[in-house]
Amino acid sequence: MPTQLTRRDFLQAALGAAAALGATAAVGSSAGCASSRPAEKKTIATPSSSYRPGAAAEQRILVGYATATGSTVDVANAIGAALGARGFAVDVKPLTEQPALAGYRAAVLGSAIHGGKWLPEAAAYVEQNRVALAAMPVALFCVHAMNCGPDPEATKRRQAYLDPQRALVKPIAEGYFVGIGPTGAESNWLTLSAFKAFGGCVEGDGRDFDAIRTWAQQLAL
Repeated sequence: MPTQLTRRDFLQAALGAAAALGATAAVGSSAGCASSRPAEKKTIATPSSSYRPGAAAEQRILVGYATATGSTVDVANAIGAALGARGFAVDVKPLTEQPALAGYRAAVLGSAIHGGKWLPEAAAYVEQNRVALAAMPVALFCVHAMNCGPDPEATKRRQAYLDPQRALVKPIAEGYFVGIGPTGAESNWLTLSAFKAFGGCVEGDGRDFDAIRTWAQQLAL
């Protein structure tokens, strides 16, 4: 009678196989040429944008974001455009630039989720500006490809993404937006299986911009 693998056994096997595949690829590439160069890191654009810049100064809102692959840029701009349509003057800026909070009436801050938490630059921004953020309305959002479902376990896991930020600020709202996951065209079966075993819930672009805009339209800023 075949033995049934537990989830832990499967993950250990998957990680071991992935490591073996990585080692094989490294050997193959070094054997194929006299000298090998490390793969170049892809540069991700992190633009700034403004919506209704002529609106009254007291209506200014900062939408700050942190991204790893670029997908969160579009989410931040969708939020900014929705707030601009409400009459606010909105600046969408990457948190790597450490935008000053002076002059803003509210802040909407978000990040891609890696390893179950915000990217370091986003977490550091809230930590460093927690006093100023405590004096204004703050909404927080996450862009993630795991734990997307409505069931209690998935809900609990994704809400935990913001535990470190909630310890520093009291958000008036939280948004959890499905991002972009791996696809069969760009990943092998092992990678996809491990992704799903860890809670992965989307293949390809799962961003719902209608839901993102609706969330922004309902923010009590």
